[in-house]
Amino acid sequence: MSLTKSYDQEIIDRNEIWANSIKNYQAEKKNLQWGKNKMPEIVSYKIIKERDCLFNPVTQCYKNTDTDIELRIKDKNKLYETIAKNYDRNLCYEQTYNLINRQDRFKVFKNHKDYPAYKSDPIRPKLEKKRIEHNILSNYSLDKHNFCKPEDRPFIKENPDKDKKKINVNLFREFDIISNKYKVSDKEKSVADKSISEYEAAKKFWKTHDYNLVTGNYYDKDKQINLKNKPDKQDTCKKHFTTEE
Repeated sequence: MSLTKSYDQEIIDRNEIWANSIKNYQAEKKNLQWGKNKMPEIVSYKIIKERDCLFNPVTQCYKNTDTDIELRIKDKNKLYETIAKNYDRNLCYEQTYNLINRQDRFKVFKNHKDYPAYKSDPIRPKLEKKRIEHNILSNYSLDKHNFCKPEDRPFIKENPDKDKKKINVNLFREFDIISNKYKVSDKEKSVADKSISEYEAAKKFWKTHDYNLVTGNYYDKDKQINLKNKPDKQDTCKKHFTTEE
């Protein structure tokens, strides 16, 4: 009897193992191996309406005052950072002083530990290395016409051999290009210019125009009349039409 019971018990155990494996298989099919799926969020019309009303486009403010203040502070700090970066970039690649009033642009950093105690004038060496000693627009020397202050202008040594005089060129022009007339005796000079231009034009014309191949006549009428009145010579073409050899 012990043997039969043991055999029956083994069959029962096997059935239980098989049933448990079937249950586990069904459970694995229904559930994911890495965990359970989350329940989908139920989105209602109320939630969507609240999300749409977070920011008011008319007042340009958020509905929640705390988030509005926080975002405004962030935007302001970001603006300050951008301005500071641009200012630093300008100081790296541009002049360190104002070109108009020549003030130091590092004044805002006076309290900084790395601020230099003494700064030399940055434009002074440029003026000392100049190529010319006068202003090319007014023709004055740099000690008289210069964008610097009178005490900062370069000292120009006087050179008696290089005396520059201002000459008004308009006083030495006898022809006015605006009125298209001579300033003195316009009629006589205009007649002279016209005759000179006609003479030069005629000279160029007769240099290249002698005989017209289309009409078969000379351009000069007197030359054409003389040619017609001139008697023909029979001996001129005799050698071309003779039959004697």
